[in-house]
Amino acid sequence: HEPWDAATHAMFLLAALEAPEGLTPAMRLLRKPDAFVDEFFGDILTECLSWALARLARSQPEALVELAQDASIDPYVRSAALRGFVAQVWLWPERRPSVIRALGELLETAATEPDPDWNALLVDSVADLAPQELRSQVAALFEQEIVDLTFISEADVDEAYRRGGQGKER
Repeated sequence: HEPWDAATHAMFLLAALEAPEGLTPAMRLLRKPDAFVDEFFGDILTECLSWALARLARSQPEALVELAQDASIDPYVRSAALRGFVAQVWLWPERRPSVIRALGELLETAATEPDPDWNALLVDSVADLAPQELRSQVAALFEQEIVDLTFISEADVDEAYRRGGQGKER
């Protein structure tokens, strides 16, 4: 066992309890240099960090948006924050309108300050919810050719919208 195993277990316990006290320490850890984050979290980054972040940020969902927008941090952390924010819709369906509104704002920014990798992560997260009100913004990113197609294609998005969101089977 690594010395940080206890810290990750504590973070997930706090997440399971939806204890907001765990959010600030988790955010501090996630803003550390990429090498530290990769070693500390390992596969947790891509496998289940979004679940923990969704629950830790229940009372502060905007913290996940801020983390996701921070281009200076590890891209996997940004992705986990974004996926955690979107997952709040499944945990607390009443959040859907505010999450979709925030995703719309992120899509607006993506169109003016394009980063194909970030845009692909963003489009993928939007596709998980498949909100009709954001469909044209997603299509516009593909039209501008500012989405990394190795990660998600228009056909993937079309399929997600056809299914009505609910996660992906890619």
